[in-house]
Amino acid sequence: AVVSTQSTGAQCMKVCRVWREWLSDPVFWPVINLSRYSPLFPDLLRAVVLRQPSELDLSYSTISRRQCDWLLPKLPTLKTIRMSGLSMSIIGALNGPHVSNLYHIDLRWVDELNDWGLRDLLSVTSGREQRPRFKDLRGLRLAGCPLTEGRTS
Repeated sequence: AVVSTQSTGAQCMKVCRVWREWLSDPVFWPVINLSRYSPLFPDLLRAVVLRQPSELDLSYSTISRRQCDWLLPKLPTLKTIRMSGLSMSIIGALNGPHVSNLYHIDLRWVDELNDWGLRDLLSVTSGREQRPRFKDLRGLRLAGCPLTEGRTS
């Protein structure tokens, strides 16, 4: 049996303890979509950590910077993150060393993301080792952001 959607999986987990334990396996949760989800309670974020998705959509959700700072370091298998429509203060959570393995970042329609903000986000890490913050980055979506055509480096 394949769990086709998050809501189906969540419903199946209510059947009994055995099903809940079985469906808690991260193999059933490669993508977690919390877009437009409100509110994001701590129990929900703990559930995300338990499932270790490779793709997480937080677009237009009510996640706070504090929640993001707590959540992102706990997701070492995360490869794609969508943060469309969130504020720049929340996007700042991507400045930590814990997100260096991301392949794709979606920051569409982040109103405050300007040239300087993008430069800071993509800059090298500070400290003794000067290395790119996102060493594996393959895709960056920025549609709707107030960027100019000038260079950011």
